[in-house]
Amino acid sequence: MNAIALDDLMSGRNRRALASLSRAGLLAAVPFYRAAVAVRNTAYDRGAVKPHRLPVPVISVGNITTGGTGKTPVVIEIVRRLRRKGASPAVLLRGYKSRDGQSDEALVLERELGGDVPMRADPDRVAGFTHVKQQHSDTNMVVLDDGFQHRRVHRNLDIVLIDATNPFGHEHLLPRGLLREPAANLRRADAAVVTRADEVDRDTLAAIDRRVASITGRVPIAHAAHVWSALLNEHDEPAGLTALAGLAVAAVCGIGNPGSFKRALKRHAGSIAWFEDNPDHTPYTPAHCERIFAAAGNADALVTTEKDWVKLRHGLPMDGKPPIRVYRPVLRIDLLDGSDAIDTLLDQCLAEHDKTTA
Repeated sequence: MNAIALDDLMSGRNRRALASLSRAGLLAAVPFYRAAVAVRNTAYDRGAVKPHRLPVPVISVGNITTGGTGKTPVVIEIVRRLRRKGASPAVLLRGYKSRDGQSDEALVLERELGGDVPMRADPDRVAGFTHVKQQHSDTNMVVLDDGFQHRRVHRNLDIVLIDATNPFGHEHLLPRGLLREPAANLRRADAAVVTRADEVDRDTLAAIDRRVASITGRVPIAHAAHVWSALLNEHDEPAGLTALAGLAVAAVCGIGNPGSFKRALKRHAGSIAWFEDNPDHTPYTPAHCERIFAAAGNADALVTTEKDWVKLRHGLPMDGKPPIRVYRPVLRIDLLDGSDAIDTLLDQCLAEHDKTTA
């Protein structure tokens, strides 16, 4: 089941009898998931399990829902801000479907940050840090990508992202909804940032802010938009955002929030002739790539995401040339407000480092 169909099921938009039965079955499994999450969190909350303290300050960027809340662009923004402040940060990722310390998110981060920032994809973040520190002894900050539930590592700053288009995972825990843990656990976070805030109306955004404040006692410190800042073609050459204007495009993605990608595509392209959304982290095989390019053959161009392209390009013909023009957007995080508040939190983390090295 693709991400859009799954969202229709979980949200209740799909009202067919089979969908209703599926929701009932998924709901029956929730207590087991809830119990497992509660046991683990209670162990940390009561001190039965102690988090591991790394020798450098740690900033976690995470969420309480599965799917795409826009962590990668936010991580990139935070890393860039830290570097401008003189820090030498490394990024540690969970490494879903990673190989040799790399994952699709790690490849995107490496491309966006120019390879200057050490990163390691490893479910064991402590081991990941050890590996990074051995290779890059000047590392003095760590950013955890997808770290809110990774409580094994102590963090100095816990930032949780909330996707305005689906802030609380259809109000159900996995597997009935998209919540990775109860929304009440937002209390653990130091700060909340609402992403894709430009995709909902003011009343919806205000309601999200009130909900967050009712749980944490604080409104979100920032609201952000994920925007297409440019397009890159199959040769990694920049193209203006108007390159898709008037074109009938095909599109493919395997990300957590395909709906947001499709909405942005509608704003920039003339029309969408064909669209395929796959599960997040889809590992495109050569046969799958061949099917995609065949299905897109009648369109003017194929549009995909950076995260998908790092895998799709490995399924190109031997000459490395796709049979159709390929574009993918460069995503940028635009803070609609709260930029100074984020800088203040980062400065506090840097001050923690200065204390430990004084």
